[in-house]
Amino acid sequence: MGNDSDEYLTRDPEDNQCQNLLGTEIANGERRLNELGVTIGHFQFLKTALLARFPEAADSNGSAATANRAERMGRRDEVG
Repeated sequence: MGNDSDEYLTRDPEDNQCQNLLGTEIANGERRLNELGVTIGHFQFLKTALLARFPEAADSNGSAATANRAERMGRRDEVG
């Protein structure tokens, strides 16, 4: 039932095809995980760069960024 030490020698063609398909799926999954790891690294770098350029965005609830934006808009209205 698949537990013999020589099972790979006597595997049915259907089982062989299934094993090949599963091997392909595993290889594709590993490739995708590697791609996602690279993408996550890019997003982390982008986050670091953006927070260095816009430190007010570090406020998790966004209230400081919203207050700063409202303050700047209010100044424009006063000037104009």
